[in-house]
Amino acid sequence: QLDRINVWPLHAMGFDGSGVLLGFLDDGMRWKSTSCIEHSNVLSEYDYILHDSTVGLQPGDSAGQDAHGTTTLGCAMGYLPDTLIGPAFNAEVMLAETEVAITERNIEEDNYANALEDMEARGAEITSSSLGYFAFDSGQHSYTYADMNGHTAICTQAVERATKLGVLVVSAMGNSGATANPYVEAPADADSILACGALNQDGSIANFSSLGPTSDGRIKPDICAPGVGIWVQDTGGSFSTGNGTSYATPLTSSS
Repeated sequence: QLDRINVWPLHAMGFDGSGVLLGFLDDGMRWKSTSCIEHSNVLSEYDYILHDSTVGLQPGDSAGQDAHGTTTLGCAMGYLPDTLIGPAFNAEVMLAETEVAITERNIEEDNYANALEDMEARGAEITSSSLGYFAFDSGQHSYTYADMNGHTAICTQAVERATKLGVLVVSAMGNSGATANPYVEAPADADSILACGALNQDGSIANFSSLGPTSDGRIKPDICAPGVGIWVQDTGGSFSTGNGTSYATPLTSSS
């Protein structure tokens, strides 16, 4: 995947993530015991769900609570020579656990907004989130396509504020392109965000990649990156390929 986004020449010239502060928002990240990211320069970690300073799997968490965040983080800044290297290895990073893996509740969007505010206040230059909000669980408030207008969703409003304060916010378009609701999910509808679509290995748009335009007619995605056949490391240490705008996003934010 580094070949596909032409990162190798930069690495060969000595450019990596050094000197950059990244913020990652996801479900948990098992970074302390996953080989490609266990030596990451983690500046801070905070669980906005349990309100403590551990983003790895904790007692009471569902089994997969830290699975998605672990793979996306490794995709961006992993460093295991000859096995898996991310574009931004050696960057400093702030980790935020904002998403409950097995539910979709409105409070998760509040967690996102809180984490983004904290990251901006602490100097994050770029944030990356492979999260999207549209349909929520029964009993929660869901959005409609009309709400994907750049100023309605809570997380979208948080992004607008963060970008005005100088943060480059990178977010996944979503993986709903082949569903009955194929359009962009919040906060990727924000006009100041870098919304990432996913590419097949031949450079065409993946059929699952959520579509634009926003409901007010703006073109989305803002950028596309490889999102099919992406090598990742899971929480058990195994390496495999995965698909999704979830992986196009960290490849973009870390490049």
